[in-house]
Amino acid sequence: MKAGSREHQTHIQNRDAAWMARPVDYRTWGQDSDLVVTLNQWQHNALSPAIKQFAKLRNYRVTIRNGRCGNSKRLLQDKAVDMGGFCCPPSFGDRLPGLTFHTIGIIPLAILLHESNPHDNLTLKQVRAIFQGKINDWSKLSGSNLQSAKPLPIRILARLHCKLRPGHWRLLLDNTDQFGANAHMVGTVPDMILKGVAGFTGSIGFETLSTLKYYQQKHKNLPVKAARIDGLAPSDLKHLLSGAYPLYEVSNLAIWEPPHVANGKAMELIHHLANLTEHHPQRVNSRQVIPASDLRRAGWRFFGPELVGAPLAPAEAP
Repeated sequence: MKAGSREHQTHIQNRDAAWMARPVDYRTWGQDSDLVVTLNQWQHNALSPAIKQFAKLRNYRVTIRNGRCGNSKRLLQDKAVDMGGFCCPPSFGDRLPGLTFHTIGIIPLAILLHESNPHDNLTLKQVRAIFQGKINDWSKLSGSNLQSAKPLPIRILARLHCKLRPGHWRLLLDNTDQFGANAHMVGTVPDMILKGVAGFTGSIGFETLSTLKYYQQKHKNLPVKAARIDGLAPSDLKHLLSGAYPLYEVSNLAIWEPPHVANGKAMELIHHLANLTEHHPQRVNSRQVIPASDLRRAGWRFFGPELVGAPLAPAEAP
């Protein structure tokens, strides 16, 4: 993950006294709630049942909104929610006074191919070269025993969400300028999976493995598969946990903490979700998440409750 210094963690935006003094004020859709939460798509699919269980156990009225990182940022800036979900490490622009990011876990990011593509194992170097536009036909992959196969033009698909935040697709290529001029930019997950990769035999794209599985369950016989990277399957979480599998998204929940406008129920919910991911992983592992507790034990780097980096390679260790 390319965020990760103490300086990055402590770079907090300035806000005037009036903003600092404002309490959280729910919108119309959050009125009469004890806790208002906004989640990104993965979190909404994976965590909503657990949050509803939490609300029932505590007899709390919890309102859950489905959105994206940008929605969470805006609602937190407006002080309209107690908790905001992010699918990426935060950028400088996300860090507000009194706001703390809690990492729930990481999710493998899969390289997607059409089911009919004869390839199912690519090197990370090949993947990067393809997305850079340096390789434009599947029959031209160096070292492939399929080099003599019939030409099949490569169709690059990229969904470049959260462009200013580190991590996610930026572990593949760091910025939008590095993608080849022939890359097709798509705006939504259905455009990537259903219309894109499933619709063109030569396509290559990327999305979280959990999202792919969600669409595979929803659309039977979906002709999309996840490629192995240097022989490692994204579904085998031990490779991601060790740092060997290189592509993933980070799931964070940001909450207000004392002495700011904290709602103690938000911290209760954080503890509830952390307990589930550690002790009852079947509740969320259907969405292919590695919980923060496992990451800590495996040497991933944290600053407080927030993940800031993958395990150091031996040459990098102090």
